[in-house]
Amino acid sequence: MNQLSDISVLDIGPCRTNQTSAEAFQSMITLAQQAEEWGYKRYWMAEHHNIPATVASNIPVLAGIIAAKTTSIRLGGCLLLPNYPPYLISEQAAILEACYPGRIDLSIGSASGSDWITTNILRGCRRNSEDFTTSVQNLIALLNPKGSSVTFEDNNLPYIIKATPRALKKPSIWSWGTSTEDAYMAAKLGIPFMLCYHITGNDIQRAIKIYRQNFIPNDQCPEPKVLASVIVVSADTKEEAERLAKPQLMQMCSFRAGDIKDAQLLVEEAENIAFPEQYRSMESILRKTWIIDNPEMAAEKVKKLAKQLDINEIMINPYAAAYKDDATGRSANREYILKKMSDYLI
Repeated sequence: MNQLSDISVLDIGPCRTNQTSAEAFQSMITLAQQAEEWGYKRYWMAEHHNIPATVASNIPVLAGIIAAKTTSIRLGGCLLLPNYPPYLISEQAAILEACYPGRIDLSIGSASGSDWITTNILRGCRRNSEDFTTSVQNLIALLNPKGSSVTFEDNNLPYIIKATPRALKKPSIWSWGTSTEDAYMAAKLGIPFMLCYHITGNDIQRAIKIYRQNFIPNDQCPEPKVLASVIVVSADTKEEAERLAKPQLMQMCSFRAGDIKDAQLLVEEAENIAFPEQYRSMESILRKTWIIDNPEMAAEKVKKLAKQLDINEIMINPYAAAYKDDATGRSANREYILKKMSDYLI
């Protein structure tokens, strides 16, 4: 069993009912700065589009902004490759790596991150002609500073495309997912794997086993490397943590049901609303993977999860709601979670 040695952050960029987009972005920047100060290894963002409750959409842009305002923490996120041509993402990632060497992580997923209309618009009303594995392979090749990258034929002559000229290094490329299929692809390509425990807890141990058993080593990643993400909501007492969790549970249930229509509720707003009965079964499913407790017990549950999965890095999604009197440019309760988890886990 590997001892838990690193903790990182996953942020969806929540936007609450009393915030502007600018204030939500500022709270993300501050959260990343605090995470760096408290010893977190990475700050990743999860891509979503056209969702009123989150502002984390363009991950490369946000990573560049936050990298400029921090000094050492690794930046990146869960980027949805089917939404873009691999060449576009390779250029963006190569620019970030050149400007912030050794600090950029590119985690690739196969989901869309939005409704089908927004996804279609985002893709320019085109269909991706490549399967997902081929797209990831091309992305890896385009970012290879030593190789020939991707070669096309034009009038029977080779045409070579690279993400950027004279690159010295490439960003760390990860695969993220929830299934055994995602795990097998990461193993086949010989890249690190992020397991999204915050999305589902089904078959997680089997997925990790498949990844490790089928991993093909290479110079960039000589051995299997896996981390897992988990939602943590914490406060001084479990009762208060439940208070902070209710708006988020309601929001996540409505998101998964395709019903989300507004920004994230404040604690006081959620307290005046009965939890919708149609979401009760979904709430029960979510609670199986969320950690909602006081800091000491929450940290123990994080360590227990790491032991269960036999991993040494956990990515914490601090998913607490805000109070109406909280500063709109900060996320005080999310900062509290990261500070307490660093106190108990680092």
